[in-house]
Amino acid sequence: MNAKNKKKYTPHPLLWITLVFTHITTIANAAPGNRSGYSIYHTLLIGLIVSVIVVTLTQGKTSRKKQVNKPLPRPPHSEISQEQKERIIQTTFYEIDKHLRKASVATVGGFRPPDNPCSSWFGKITMGTDDEDLPLYNGKSLLPLLQVRLDQLPYIPPILSEIAFLTVFIDPDELPLDNAHNGQGFLVRTYESLDKLAPLESPQLDSFIKPFPISWSLAPDEAPNWDDAWDIVNLSEFQRIEGKIDLFYKRYHNSDRTKFGGWPSLIQHELPNIGDFVFQIGTEEKARFSWGHSGIGYFLLDKQQNWRLTWQCY
Repeated sequence: MNAKNKKKYTPHPLLWITLVFTHITTIANAAPGNRSGYSIYHTLLIGLIVSVIVVTLTQGKTSRKKQVNKPLPRPPHSEISQEQKERIIQTTFYEIDKHLRKASVATVGGFRPPDNPCSSWFGKITMGTDDEDLPLYNGKSLLPLLQVRLDQLPYIPPILSEIAFLTVFIDPDELPLDNAHNGQGFLVRTYESLDKLAPLESPQLDSFIKPFPISWSLAPDEAPNWDDAWDIVNLSEFQRIEGKIDLFYKRYHNSDRTKFGGWPSLIQHELPNIGDFVFQIGTEEKARFSWGHSGIGYFLLDKQQNWRLTWQCY
């Protein structure tokens, strides 16, 4: 601390009076012929006790003054009136509502398998072209994970408007590295027409994924997760609202199941900036497939229209 700014200590006047009194009394008791019952030691002890009492009372008074003058901290939401709160909520929700998206959400199983081999399946791929075989990675066959006939989707993402059929294969032993390129532990194949498809010749695989047919339903108003919402709307004012997270998720919904379109259902953080989100494959317990612990795999298309995969789990 700078000596110029250091506060100088000033003893209380009562302390000076007590010390003078003690000094005089001590001299008197020490004088020849003093016959009082108090010795010099008694006098010094009394003076010491009085001094301690005076100092304690003085400090307590000063401390109380400081406490009275110190402003109390205000609750974090006390500055927002009810009218301001309603305005902030209404404005924020109005802006987010502009960015709601449609999605086609999968339901795995629960109905009789269709006879058409080109139908959508989880854990089973039946179709390809005449020159295609079951894909390999590091010398081993990838497992069938997803087959989608896009005209069965109630909503088709615009980026897939020219695609009629899509299949996804996955490494049977370990999940792909994060931000993997197509062919690195997974493979997405797309077809522009159903006309050229033929039954896929593949050996019998010992797959842990149990196959089920898929039905699709429309989610008309999927919203971004809290992290993604920050990228499209300034939520600084909304941050001031008490219970903001509960308000957000009470109004907005986002499916964590397998789906095409909509917003990615985030678990850990925002997706890396490696491409545009197209679809996700969720953990499907009925089919016995999971990305780590109840995770989700996100499939994106980069600027060169190449498929990329990243995934998150709990």
